[in-house]
Amino acid sequence: LEWQRQPAKLAFLQYSQLLLMLAYVAFQVLEWWYRAAGGRTKQLPIPPPPAPPEMMPGQELDPSKCSLCSGTRTNPTLVATSGHVFCYPCIAEYVAAHGRCPVTGIGASTANLRRLYEAL
Repeated sequence: LEWQRQPAKLAFLQYSQLLLMLAYVAFQVLEWWYRAAGGRTKQLPIPPPPAPPEMMPGQELDPSKCSLCSGTRTNPTLVATSGHVFCYPCIAEYVAAHGRCPVTGIGASTANLRRLYEAL
């Protein structure tokens, strides 16, 4: 074995092996240190959810009636941004003209309207 006769190459290989083992041990110690510190870190409490938006004055909520025409809902349609349900013709016209939910005032477009299907 020719490389064993050359002391410089042998010393380099021995130091490389030693350095590799020390680096492995150092990374293991760092991993242990950060894993142990994970339990000691202070976690902030989860904040409460925001309050629901307030209703606009003069609006009544009857689950079977449309808030716009005050009649029984036909073709019930949900405004996805606010969660309120209206007749499709009423809400489509209102949202196209005003760009918001008539009950909460939250911005909406006709793309935010969803038809509701009732199960029999």
